[in-house]
Amino acid sequence: MEIFYKNINALSNIVLKEKLLKLKENTHFENGFYILQGKDNLDINIHSKMGGGIYQNPLEELKEKLELYNHKYYLYPVLYFYGFGNGILYKILLQNKNHQKIVIFEPNIPLLFVLFNSIDFSKELANLIILNPYEENFFGDLLLLSQAEPYFKFLRVYFLDIHSKFYAKNHQENILKINKKFTELIKDIFMKQGNDPEDVLIGIRHNLQHLAPMLTNSSLLDLIKARKNKMQNAIIVSTGPSLIKQLPLLKQYTSKASIFCADSSYIILANYGIKPDYVLSTERVIETSKFFDNDFKEFDQGILFILSTLTHPQTLKHIQNANRKYILTPKDMFFRNFKFKQILGLGQGHSVAHMCYDLALILNHKNIILIGQDLAYDKEGNSHPKEYLYGANDEQDPNDIKYELQTTAYGGKGLVYTQEIWNIFRTTFEKNIAQNPHIKVYNCTEGGARIEGSIEQSFKSICANLLNDEKNFKEIPIPSIAKQNEYLLKAYAKIKSLIKQCNDFINYFDKELKLLSNDFLNLKLEYNENLYSKLIKNIDEIKLKIDEVRNNHSSIYMAFYPTINQFEFNLAKIFVLNPSNKEELLAKKNLWIEDHLYLFTLIFSQIEIFKNLLEQNINNLKNELIARNLEKRIIKFDKD
Repeated sequence: MEIFYKNINALSNIVLKEKLLKLKENTHFENGFYILQGKDNLDINIHSKMGGGIYQNPLEELKEKLELYNHKYYLYPVLYFYGFGNGILYKILLQNKNHQKIVIFEPNIPLLFVLFNSIDFSKELANLIILNPYEENFFGDLLLLSQAEPYFKFLRVYFLDIHSKFYAKNHQENILKINKKFTELIKDIFMKQGNDPEDVLIGIRHNLQHLAPMLTNSSLLDLIKARKNKMQNAIIVSTGPSLIKQLPLLKQYTSKASIFCADSSYIILANYGIKPDYVLSTERVIETSKFFDNDFKEFDQGILFILSTLTHPQTLKHIQNANRKYILTPKDMFFRNFKFKQILGLGQGHSVAHMCYDLALILNHKNIILIGQDLAYDKEGNSHPKEYLYGANDEQDPNDIKYELQTTAYGGKGLVYTQEIWNIFRTTFEKNIAQNPHIKVYNCTEGGARIEGSIEQSFKSICANLLNDEKNFKEIPIPSIAKQNEYLLKAYAKIKSLIKQCNDFINYFDKELKLLSNDFLNLKLEYNENLYSKLIKNIDEIKLKIDEVRNNHSSIYMAFYPTINQFEFNLAKIFVLNPSNKEELLAKKNLWIEDHLYLFTLIFSQIEIFKNLLEQNINNLKNELIARNLEKRIIKFDKD
């Protein structure tokens, strides 16, 4: 009893803790596992009444694992295993202080119950993360875990080890499923962190160009105040090849739900006479702006166009030319440091459909209905309906498509062909659904790929059974001229401050890079252990300076976050290398220093580009303020 409660009190997984306590209270519970103790204290086998022993030879298998982990994986901060076994392996591995956390996927709660009643793991459970892979919110828990440290930084060196042949034999399908899902999740995280600095700098330019129109128009906060809790049901209209078959029914029910429309579906809905409530756009490429190079006049009245500040400036020009009502909202954290309460971010996923989903959540819809969300090719090899602006194959010859990647089809029957990017979109939806279990997501696409966690149901039945509300939306107010001027002046001051921060950072990096480069050159000429230690210490100090910028949510961090994130992921590969001799140790140190020098050089150049973008934009903002007769107000900022 004492051992059991010591383990329970040390266990961090609350759901697992509750299940183990229920087993303890159930006096009629018959366990399917029992312990067999050998002569050696470490010779502990566990037998299942259904499937034999977990080990064939506990001591030999333990010895083999320890030899592997004491050599190849000695420096790994995070380890992943399928199966808890007798737990002895983890007790010994955690004696190595390099192993900060061990994540274990254990499906057999009765097995844990037997062990927790027999062996004291209370000290180790602070660093043992035990997850039940059959738990309903398992992938939600895995997502939260992967975004925390130290897990996040070492995702690039993730691998899943199987504890013993018992687990490989009895849980093969689940092991493969978890590994596939977690690998997809990691890809999604890498993509979300960004991998193209040039792409990010284009996004920063668009953010800055959209600053003035964002501050002088309605905000997302205004929308929330006017329309939150006004409708129960939201329909998100995407542009998969199955969309067209749903449009007659959608037209009948436009007044019964909030209609969120992806930019690519906007022209299609207009041609079918179906008026959405919201049209959203997030892409920064000019091709997306073509969706708005039109004027539907009266049809556009009552539609709110919600654009990410990352979108191409031509998109906004088309919106303005047709006198459409719009809101600009950040997708990234660029404006977080500006501290405008009305500037709320939207659309942390990759696609415009994710942006629609986020907005539906913010407006507190209880049910979210997806149509046209195929995320796969149809039987004819089409990626879109023929009514799509760029054609059914996005101007791609079906003969040139490489049909390689497959995923589970809608309805769970068979497989469909998909793309890597669609797979990431699907995984993001699954992640969002897992994180928001209180919201029901109905996938009424009736085609394409299965989205795990969504409820697959026909659009007809959902319309008949759910859509009963009637819309009565208020207009979204625009800030007064006085408020607009206040916001613009505040933005001007903020950009001036950012330019000063850039100058300080550039001067700091210039000085430190010269010192590091000179010291490293001297090291190459003559080996010096003290100089190595000094160099590595200086690198750590520079990284602390970068962390300070990150932790303060400074907009400067946006200039180089993809570079540093991708480098951190790759540096993890160097960190875990375990040298077996002096030559390998020296090679590892040199590689560590060289990679950091390259990283710091990139950051330095990206901050310089960022500063130039700020200086270009502040001149545009200055001209806007002068046109508003606020020249005297900005003289003070210029003097400072």
